[in-house]
Amino acid sequence: MRDGNTKRIMRKWVVGTLILLLIVGVYWRMRAKPRALGMAYVGEPTLTLYATTAQVRQSIGEVHWGYPVEVLRRIGGQSQVRTVSGVVGWMDGHALLDRPSWDLEARHIAEAHTMPVQALGRTKVFTNVRLEPGREATRIYQLPGGVSLAVLARKVAEAPQTTPAATADKDESPKREDWLFVSTPGAAPGTRTGGAAGESGDSQSANQAFLVTGNGASQKQTSESPGPAIPPLAGWVLGRFIDLELPDTVRDYATSAGMRPVAWFVLNRVATPSGQKPEFLVAGAHGAEGQECDFSLLRVYTWGSKRQRYETAFVESDLCGYLPIRLDKQGSTGDPEFRFSNIEGPGLRADRVYEMHQTSVLRVRETPPAKGTTPAKRASNPKAK
Repeated sequence: MRDGNTKRIMRKWVVGTLILLLIVGVYWRMRAKPRALGMAYVGEPTLTLYATTAQVRQSIGEVHWGYPVEVLRRIGGQSQVRTVSGVVGWMDGHALLDRPSWDLEARHIAEAHTMPVQALGRTKVFTNVRLEPGREATRIYQLPGGVSLAVLARKVAEAPQTTPAATADKDESPKREDWLFVSTPGAAPGTRTGGAAGESGDSQSANQAFLVTGNGASQKQTSESPGPAIPPLAGWVLGRFIDLELPDTVRDYATSAGMRPVAWFVLNRVATPSGQKPEFLVAGAHGAEGQECDFSLLRVYTWGSKRQRYETAFVESDLCGYLPIRLDKQGSTGDPEFRFSNIEGPGLRADRVYEMHQTSVLRVRETPPAKGTTPAKRASNPKAK
């Protein structure tokens, strides 16, 4: 009888021990590999990965812009993430881009690759690149000063209100700001830094963007790592933070005419004894930023062989033009041609086309006249100022 009780007790202990071990095993398995909340991408040039969320904490590595991570959990503004190589740590959750934002940036880059460049410029100071025009839009990167950019489009967005709503003048219209759609060199489809490496199988290139620094050991970054270098980007930046790189002479002419340049192009090149001289088309506006039209003025600067200097060959005012301005060559003569969309009247928006022959710029009409009307003639060249 006593032996039977002992055996039953032993069986209960064995079964209980097995159940306990199973529970502990499942717990540790789930604790070691928590289920991911979703995929995210690093939206800063460099982010530090920490072992804990404590104020005094150990750095265990760095990740760079575009690096894909799995988000495991969030506490306040911190996110616990797992890298492609399996390292788990904490980083600033506000600096991560979710998948929809990352996909939108991919579409921006693809679109930028097909758009005509309207101007070249450089960042004046640290400049935020956002997914949409406006200061409240998602930031995808912060560019340092002096970065070369291609300007592709312009939009207007309302500036944040600085005056309390209770004390603001009811008749005061909201301030509007110019936003420029820009791209960095190399912003072409398929060249995004990092990419969706964790999902496409290209984990090796993604791992090269991670620098392990734990335990005093350091894994050397390869030359293929994106690091802090400027990645291919396309997005919206505040217009006043971009300095358009007009040639000095053309900039001086535009400034003396009271023009705020918006776009500029090389229309033509002429041969001179000292070499070829470019001739320029500049589009701009008078007054402050935030205007509805992209530009209201056009000027063409050509090289004068007699005086050996640039001269204002063409002026068009009172426009309400919209980017993009597209350049082309006239089919029969090869002369430069440019066109853009302009507001011609209330609710009427139409293309304008201009041709340049030597130093003369004339507006031409593409639409054939209706039957019974006199054919339209080329417009005369407005008097240069």
